[in-house]
Amino acid sequence: MKTKRPDTKQAFQRNLRMLKRLYQLSSKTISDRSGVSERMVDYLLAGERTPSIEVAEQLAHAFGLTGWHMLLPHLTADLAKHDKLDQLIENYGASGADGRDHIDMVAAREAKYLA
Repeated sequence: MKTKRPDTKQAFQRNLRMLKRLYQLSSKTISDRSGVSERMVDYLLAGERTPSIEVAEQLAHAFGLTGWHMLLPHLTADLAKHDKLDQLIENYGASGADGRDHIDMVAAREAKYLA
């Protein structure tokens, strides 16, 4: 059975809304920190626009993240506040097949227990 791919625009919108709430920021403050116009921030929050790569990067930097973080379909507040995600991905990529299998097994087990 094929897994449905997440909608990137929806993931971005969800993550931007979550980060705005998490850090209790106004659209104006996000605009000031990112250099993206307040109007565009509001359009993105409402799902009325799709960000360019550059805009995604600018907004991510306002929260101490990188652009690809904004596109993660399951970005959580905990992941957004910790800089471990980049290290995990780097370690995963540097691991051999057995190491990746082990990381996958541990992640699946932890997700099962937390569900």
